[in-house]
Amino acid sequence: MSKVVDIKTYYLSRALQLGLPAWQAKFKDPLRLETRLADLSDQTLLTLAQLQGDKALLLQGLIMGFLGLGPAAKFHFLEGRIKLEVLDAFFFMADQIRWECMRRLGWVHDFAGETFPLVELILNHRTIKQDFKPRYPQLDESHPEYNQFVQRRPLEAEVVVRRLIPSAIALLERKVSR
Repeated sequence: MSKVVDIKTYYLSRALQLGLPAWQAKFKDPLRLETRLADLSDQTLLTLAQLQGDKALLLQGLIMGFLGLGPAAKFHFLEGRIKLEVLDAFFFMADQIRWECMRRLGWVHDFAGETFPLVELILNHRTIKQDFKPRYPQLDESHPEYNQFVQRRPLEAEVVVRRLIPSAIALLERKVSR
């Protein structure tokens, strides 16, 4: 008798196997199909959130691995359309990772990274970005900038949230270094 295979699970499992070597080379956190950003250690999240220099290549390499495109060093040799796909996933994931930093501080809620596992966020970034509402996280009522956030909705509330990213990363960095 044949075994029934869920195509979505197979697709995600295959991507996980392709991306796992890049992940394991850099991080101690286990990575499974169901691993969400919230499951990552503060150190791993901080490393992913700091997108300067080699750390940006790290995220890019993870994305390329999960997409089955090889290591980050091959990025410049990719066809233009595929490069754009990697960059689109990169910027989407950068947002999700940084918003998770803010969530851990109790500043935000309601973003795709809370709902979807890491591998799924990368593989389905375009659909998730298009379908997930709201597009950016909601600022928690306890945050000092909440009134400004509410006043600037719907057009500029995202700016209020994005402006907090450097502070959130700095606070997480202090927490990790203790």
